[in-house]
Amino acid sequence: MRKVYSVRLSEKAWAVFDRFIDSLACVAGFLVIAMMVLMVTEVVTRYFLKNPPVWALEVNSYITFGIAFLGTAWLLKIRKHISVDIVVNNMSPGTQLRLNIIVSIVGALILLTITYFSACSTIDHYQRGVAVWQILKFPKFTLLLFIPLGCFLTSIQFMRQTYDYTKRLKVFRPE
Repeated sequence: MRKVYSVRLSEKAWAVFDRFIDSLACVAGFLVIAMMVLMVTEVVTRYFLKNPPVWALEVNSYITFGIAFLGTAWLLKIRKHISVDIVVNNMSPGTQLRLNIIVSIVGALILLTITYFSACSTIDHYQRGVAVWQILKFPKFTLLLFIPLGCFLTSIQFMRQTYDYTKRLKVFRPE
């Protein structure tokens, strides 16, 4: 009975995690649309009014930065991230699984390291009150928050992938 309960609990936890990264991917999608609208607005106001918003390029660069970190875990989940598979595709299925386990572990460790140091930097920027001073002025930690959030979620997804590949390797039977 206890094992069934823990399995259900972990399934619910993964469902919540999936919904969360799906939601962040939707936010990233809306940000892409906002970026496009902002670019079109800048072009139209430059052409017709000869007075484009001076902050548009800066906002678009911040949006691009946010999109990269908001969508990474989701891309890994749906396996549409960048991968160089020309060598891997020529390996046996068992070797592919073993290599995927290694890559997932290394990816998780690297991203957990980045999460730690970027979280430390974000906290430091918050405590010191560091601001971004370009056309717009705002606290820099608000921009830096995307880094530890995105890296942490992607590292969790890598750990999940490691677990899935390990389970598949245990039941794998070479033909």
